[in-house]
Amino acid sequence: MNYGFLRIATVSVTALACMFLFIENITTNKIFAFENTNDPSITYTPIIQKHAPVLDTLDSSDSSRMRGQLNRLQLLEQGLEPILPGPEKTELEELIKKLGSASTNDAISKYEEDIGEWKYKLFARLDNIRLHCGLLCQLNSLEKIEEYTDPELGGDVIPSVVVPNVDCDAILALEDIDAGDMTFPAVIPEELQDFYSLNETYGFFRWDKLIRKDAYLEGEAEKSLWPTGNVWNEDDINEAVKAVEAKTFKGSYGVDEVNTVRESLLQGVAMEGKSVLVIGSSHPWIEAICLSLGAKLVTTLEYGEIISNHPQIKTETPSTIRKQYLEGSLEKFDGIITHSSLEHSGLGRYGDALNPWGDILAVARGWCITQPKGFMWIAVPTGRDRVFYNWHRIYGPKRWPLLGINWRQVGKDVTWTTVDEHFGRGIWRSMANTGFIFEKIEPRTE
Repeated sequence: MNYGFLRIATVSVTALACMFLFIENITTNKIFAFENTNDPSITYTPIIQKHAPVLDTLDSSDSSRMRGQLNRLQLLEQGLEPILPGPEKTELEELIKKLGSASTNDAISKYEEDIGEWKYKLFARLDNIRLHCGLLCQLNSLEKIEEYTDPELGGDVIPSVVVPNVDCDAILALEDIDAGDMTFPAVIPEELQDFYSLNETYGFFRWDKLIRKDAYLEGEAEKSLWPTGNVWNEDDINEAVKAVEAKTFKGSYGVDEVNTVRESLLQGVAMEGKSVLVIGSSHPWIEAICLSLGAKLVTTLEYGEIISNHPQIKTETPSTIRKQYLEGSLEKFDGIITHSSLEHSGLGRYGDALNPWGDILAVARGWCITQPKGFMWIAVPTGRDRVFYNWHRIYGPKRWPLLGINWRQVGKDVTWTTVDEHFGRGIWRSMANTGFIFEKIEPRTE
């Protein structure tokens, strides 16, 4: 029986999971900034903007620590519990009155000393993300998910979770979402585990011998999956399309999976004449499927450079997509396809920093660049909800709805049998990806 886990090595780096991740240097993990497009009013919280003149006078360490505490105060004022430790609210307010003083700097630095620099920076970064992503990062329990579930919109398997006021500019511009971290932590810090597990709704599986370190560095695309590496020639793509139509194309996962995905899309999506974004692809098997179904244009998003010589396949890197979006020149897509990608986001396997909401924010970014009523195909490991650290998440009835925030499930994998069979799979059998088709919802604004 093929459970799918033997095919893991053929998966391309997950571009949606690290949609805008850039690692300039393995030691510093410096993230590229887009100074011509990033608006401080978008990427900095109001409290940071207010105190920027003083923060700019501090050395980088003191400024970084204080930014974390300023954002921490803003979370407290919103009634949210910060991840970053620090003084009680009233004491913190008094310290901020003396911002820039040696006494304030000394008082705050003790909190970094207590937990260590790595944790302090990680927690500060996650708190900053929470201030920008709003409700997308607040659905951390089944009760909260239920509160935003619309029973009238839900599909036959996946209920629709509808979140208003998604700030697309913020979640697409915010570099903290894309932070790199080459430490590959062996465990998720205890302070973050409730966020990953929806407050212990499901558990973790960790096998020390299986901690993965699969980051690709310096913008190099995976070259081993296609005969001509990261150069996609028109004749080769056309041959692949013919093989897809003949049901003999192996793709990245074998003939059966290629045929399953094509048949699922054929039954659930009107692909003819559409512009489709494929996210996370160093092997153009999804692209070949789309062309076989009549797509007008397929855009591949991969963080490493790919050169396409096919007139109907365009390639982008995360930096070019983000730059186009922030400049207002990006044409929205009719649909998005992501296969075996989202499950890795925010688990550190690919050199990305830990982020409990990485998968949710990746889908939200996709939602932002899709046309109204556009479609999305998502396929991920499906079974009993669990975090298989640091490999991937396993999606069951508890986590799957969060992948469909502001989407409505309208179709499913042609191999689908029953809820009990698919959502009852264990660690290894869950690695056989299960997919669903969604239609974009335009939520109300409040």
